Amino acid sequence: AENLVLNGGFEDPAAAAAETKRLMDDFAATGRYALNASAKARLQATFKAAAVTPEETEEEMRLMHERCGYVLDPHTAVGLDCAKRYLASASPDRKIICVSTASAFKFAPAVLSALGTAPSGEDFEDLAKLEALTGVKAPLPLSSLKEKAIRFDPDAAIAPAEMEAAVLADEKLF
Repeated sequence: AENLVLNGGFEDPAAAAAETKRLMDDFAATGRYALNASAKARLQATFKAAAVTPEETEEEMRLMHERCGYVLDPHTAVGLDCAKRYLASASPDRKIICVSTASAFKFAPAVLSALGTAPSGEDFEDLAKLEALTGVKAPLPLSSLKEKAIRFDPDAAIAPAEMEAAVLADEKLF
């Protein structure tokens, strides 16, 4: 938020600093903040937003695979669907570059489902199923995890409610 306020069109650096302080003070006190009308207008002129349902996400993954042979991860499928919606209402000269944000193999069960194949419930089996279905090799850092030793004892895991105290007690972190 502070970068958007500071870079958001304030002519006077002192005014930008005062507005940033107001926002951060509000956030510290209440856990939220509200932009003033001017800041909202600047953001709305700069950014566009859309919502995509899980079904639309799956459809985008399926269509991209059918049409292009590309295996989309769910995050990129959402971004691509939003970009298409934007382009449908934008001027014809508007162009968008959509950059894939993750490997589809990190989300093998979701991708398998989107491509019409039931996931097995076993991570490495689903990686192999996705490879077989798409003809694309899983990234080595993912596929090689099966051969790696487990480094952390799940029985020694810290409960979420105890996490803050455990982190603060670890002197090596500070």
